[in-house]
Amino acid sequence: MSQLNMNMKEYVEHELHLRFSDFGYDGSLQPTKVCMFFEYARFQIAKDAHLFECFYDIDHDDEVQFPVVEMECEYMKPIYPDMEIISKTTLSSSLPRLDFYQSIVDKNSGEILVYASVKVAIVTRKRGMLLSINEDLKRCITSYLEKIKQN
Repeated sequence: MSQLNMNMKEYVEHELHLRFSDFGYDGSLQPTKVCMFFEYARFQIAKDAHLFECFYDIDHDDEVQFPVVEMECEYMKPIYPDMEIISKTTLSSSLPRLDFYQSIVDKNSGEILVYASVKVAIVTRKRGMLLSINEDLKRCITSYLEKIKQN
């Protein structure tokens, strides 16, 4: 996964809370929990970027979904129950697909523990997978990316 972008200058950060049940018998963080942490961060970005409202404004009778179509994940270091960890997520505009680069980082040392590249399609109930998107949605995503750069 060396080709993945490890440069995460403009990202959204979320504090993650580990529970005993998040770990397997061998003491490692369960992969499904990692995916859930990443999913939460992606949905938070979609909410912050007002993506759902943007689609609702386009067509009140349609329903939008953001399915993961590809995910690469690399576990770089183990995560232990007593660690304080955060997730860092950045969105890259590869419209009509959304590319997220995500990591789980040790809050104290700053070391990247898990890194993922996630490609998300934009799908509507009426139109299926979108191969192009309208200007309002482009503006919504671009505005969000500019806001992140300024913070």
